[in-house]
Amino acid sequence: MKVDIDEFVMPTEEESVLPLIGAYKREETRGLQLPRVNFGDGGHRTKPDGLVIESYTRREKEISDHKDL
Repeated sequence: MKVDIDEFVMPTEEESVLPLIGAYKREETRGLQLPRVNFGDGGHRTKPDGLVIESYTRREKEISDHKDL
């Protein structure tokens, strides 16, 4: 699974994405698509202190694209 440094995969129904990914047979699965939403600047004019996941919490309301894995 390839995820860029500025991307996060967040499971919505499980603690981890591993069981979901493990449910697919590699030899039969050519790829997976995950819904993607974009997070903007969160209203910050300068880089805030703290973790990215704590500082940037505002996102688009709708799914804007898909991430191919």
